[in-house]
Formats: sequence, structure tokens, C-alpha cells
Amino acid sequence: MAIPVYLWLKDDGGADIKDASFEKHNHLEQIELHYEKITWTYKDGNIIHSNSWNERTTA
Repeated sequence: MAIPVYLWLKDDGGADIKDASFEKHNHLEQIELHYEKITWTYKDGNIIHSNSWNERTTA
């Protein structure tokens, strides 16, 4: 018997994700991306934001 997907799928708050469409799949994979620095660029409004896991934030 397959384990229901909602037993191990969690949202950002840690709550179970219960969606019948997910339970139709027999195999799912989890992918994690690790990066040193990432920059988001929003062309609408010319907004740029960067985040780096190894830089200290200073006020």
C-alpha cells in the first residue's frame, strides 16, 4: 500500500498539503537548490534584490 503524499508534503508553515491531484502519482522527487548568492530582478518597477547566505547584514 502506498503512503499518501500528504503525509510528507508540507507547505511553508509546516502544514500538510492535502490535494487529491497529488495522490494519483506513484513517484515524486524533491529537489533542493543551494546557492551562494542569488539576485532577483523585477523589470516592472526596476526592482533588484540580492541575497547571500555567507554575507552578514549590516544596518
